[in-house]
Amino acid sequence: MGHVNMQLLNNRYLLQKVLGQGGMGRVYLALDQQTNKRVAVKECFSCQNKKDIRRIKREYYFMKKVDHPHIVKGIDFFEIANRYFIVMEYIEGITLRKLIELHPPNVDFDQQLRIAQQICSAVATLNECDVIHRDLKPENIMLIGEKYHPMLLDLGIAKITNKELTTLTKSDAIVGTAAYLSPEQVDGKVKFNSDVFSLGVILYQFFSWQKTSPFYSENTLNILMNVAQKPLPTLFSIIHSDNPHFYKLSLILDRATQKKSRLRTSSATQLWKELKNIKRNKLTIYARYFALQLYHYKWLCILLIGVSVAIVRGITDNYRQQANSYISKAQHFYGIGEYSKAIDFYNKVIDLGREDHTIYTRRGGNYHALQKYHEAIADYNKAMELSSRSSALHNLRGLSYHKLQMYDKAIADFSHAIKSEPKMAEAHNNRGLCYYSLQNYVKAVENFLRAAQLKPQLNSAQENLVAGYLMLKDFHKAITHANNSIKLTPYSATAYNNRAEAYAHLLKYDKAIADYTKAIALSPQATPSYYGRGRCYFEQKHSQKALQDLTLAIQYQPDYESAYFLRGRVFVSLRKYKEAIADFSKLIKLQPQQGQAYHELALVHYHIKNYRKALENFDECIRLQPRAEVYGNRGMVHNQLQNYQQALDDWEKAIELNPKYRPLIQPNIIMLKNRLRKK
Repeated sequence: MGHVNMQLLNNRYLLQKVLGQGGMGRVYLALDQQTNKRVAVKECFSCQNKKDIRRIKREYYFMKKVDHPHIVKGIDFFEIANRYFIVMEYIEGITLRKLIELHPPNVDFDQQLRIAQQICSAVATLNECDVIHRDLKPENIMLIGEKYHPMLLDLGIAKITNKELTTLTKSDAIVGTAAYLSPEQVDGKVKFNSDVFSLGVILYQFFSWQKTSPFYSENTLNILMNVAQKPLPTLFSIIHSDNPHFYKLSLILDRATQKKSRLRTSSATQLWKELKNIKRNKLTIYARYFALQLYHYKWLCILLIGVSVAIVRGITDNYRQQANSYISKAQHFYGIGEYSKAIDFYNKVIDLGREDHTIYTRRGGNYHALQKYHEAIADYNKAMELSSRSSALHNLRGLSYHKLQMYDKAIADFSHAIKSEPKMAEAHNNRGLCYYSLQNYVKAVENFLRAAQLKPQLNSAQENLVAGYLMLKDFHKAITHANNSIKLTPYSATAYNNRAEAYAHLLKYDKAIADYTKAIALSPQATPSYYGRGRCYFEQKHSQKALQDLTLAIQYQPDYESAYFLRGRVFVSLRKYKEAIADFSKLIKLQPQQGQAYHELALVHYHIKNYRKALENFDECIRLQPRAEVYGNRGMVHNQLQNYQQALDDWEKAIELNPKYRPLIQPNIIMLKNRLRKK
């Protein structure tokens, strides 16, 4: 990674770990600071000349150009110190290669067929956009979720078929992974249906559950010879299957893997259509049968009924396929944060008459993400009507109630989920959040602890424990759990910021400043970290450093009330009273009911001997917060204005409210009473 600062790329992407590395680049998991979503960041190697740079830019161009629910989407592209990076959707799952190795017994022919259709649909869309992938292989297909929805990855050596971009790969070099190349690629050529051959080989391997390509050999030369010359036996000749559709699949793949391009399936679109129609039996009625059917009327009725059943079944299949298509698109839009579009597709699924609790659950999740919590709750209620297992739904509905500050209902939902599944760590954690919002920090910590015990890798539980212990003023335990959080997420600014808070409360300002500095390095616009470090500098009497940090906090968050308050106090310490007045006045505009702001503003006016202004602000502060300290200070202003009786009343009121002030104020009272007696 050289000397490039890899902790926060392009002032936006916070790197968390390396996901993988190959000859063309390294891929990181990162957090997009703007959207707070996980993304994959690919650092591209071998950028030594203009051709390499054009190749990288072309990959990003393809990822942005092609929009399909089974093709990974490009998000951003940038260059730092002659290193090039592509940001794309983060896809979490297993590769098709890994699935083939595992050969899970729950993946049957129908599921294999669905996966194959979706892969072909993605490649067909690429080809229809005039893009040839050229490096299709099981490693470049990621499968996500329980149903293994495929996502096509890595367009690094894809090629556009129009003449504008073909000059990028004029050489006859073999490009792609050898065991899945088409025969024409072995000769350094590319045809429009080159990807069809690669698809055919991948699906041949998938349906036969072979761990390697059927053309695999120990050395590359033998692999290339096999691709170009070795005949591939039909699938049904090597695999016995009782499935009535397996023979048709075998014929389809046999045509897709023809060595000659002109004899091969013409396009990925055609291959997709053949796989899509594999279960449809076309009815061919010959003319010579009609006389027989008319003669035997009852057999004609039977035939018509059979045709009707076939038509109805075909319509049902169409509805099912359409619904699955909508679901895939909805999941895609949810994954990229376009929740309204995801909801639109779930609405279409429901309009097709699909009554499924998962559809309502997922649509509810999208409503929740859009902060439409009432709509989310309505969907979770509907899902509960359709599902017998409701613990997860109670947990989700509880989150929406929590956002609506309906804490009793939220706690009831989380408690129901815990009763059904006592080891559901997320429900314990979420119930703790409700108690925290209700300022019942003891119960909050109890729930956070239980969540952390059940699921030690649940970082949110560790972070919540830190917050809970801070409120309980148990700062040593807060530090312990902050350390756990840092171990789990070493690139988390929040974890370092939380530990810094605990150190600051323990007056260990140097340690706190070090942690705040680390948090700022990880997230340069983390306003709480600037504020916290500024507060520590102020306590250490480093007013200029404090001023710099607080100014940055306000710059990043212009309505940061605490930062205005503390910066105003820093200005006072520097005797910059005009600036202090501006900050306290701004704070009052932001929070008119903030009595402490009036108090500080009154003290500044007292310092510059503007007693009338000071009196006005003390009056307002007492109206909002009638505290002993404020009465004592207002008494000082009255004394300066020679309002002796008012001063005496205020000082006596201060002692009444807080007897601890008596030793400080009593000498002033005696002196003032003597003065009044003389008069």
